[in-house]
Amino acid sequence: MSVSNSSQFRLEKLKKQAKSLSKKQCITHSEALEVIAQQHGFQSWFECRSQLLKGNAKLEAPAKKVFAHEYDPLIHRVEDVRGVFPDDSGGRRLQVRNSVLSYSHEFFESANSFRNRLESEIRSIISRAKDHIRIDVLVYINPETLQMLENSSDFFDSILARYERLDTLRVDISEEGISTDFLRQLSGLTEEPTR
Repeated sequence: MSVSNSSQFRLEKLKKQAKSLSKKQCITHSEALEVIAQQHGFQSWFECRSQLLKGNAKLEAPAKKVFAHEYDPLIHRVEDVRGVFPDDSGGRRLQVRNSVLSYSHEFFESANSFRNRLESEIRSIISRAKDHIRIDVLVYINPETLQMLENSSDFFDSILARYERLDTLRVDISEEGISTDFLRQLSGLTEEPTR
C-alpha cells in the first residue's frame, strides 16, 4: 500500500499539533493525539490515522473552544469547553489553575491602590490561563491592609463578581511573608505561584 505525500504531510501536521498540546497541557503524547483526533471529528487517533493513510479522511476544522462561562449545552459539546480533556478511563479531566498572591509585607496608601494592584495581577493570571476551566486565587494580606478596607467581604466579592473566569478568591491574613518553601508545600494546591 502506498501512502500519498499529502496524507503523510497531514498526519505529521496532526502529530506536531499533539506534541504542542502535550507540552501545553502537561498530558502524555498519546492523550494529546486522542484529543487532536476528536477535535477533527474522529473517535480515536487510530481511526484518524488509518483513514488518513487510506486517503479517505477529510479533516473537519476543529471546533472553536469556548470558556466555561460561555458554555451552552444546546450549542456546544462538552469537548468544546476549554480546559476539559478526556482521561484514560473514558471520563473527563478538568484543567484547574491555582495561584497564590502574597501582600503580607506590603503596605498600601489606600484601598484603591491595593485594589488596582490586586486586579492587575488577577488579570495577568487570567490572561495566562486560557486553557484552564477554573481559576482559583489565594491572597495573603497583612492585618493593616485588611483594616484599611471598609467592608472587606464586599470589597473581595466585588472583585470576584467582576471577573467571570475567576471561580474562587480566598483571602487569608498573614503577618509573615510567604516563603518559597511554603509555596513548594502547596505544590498540590498551586500550579504556578504568581509571586
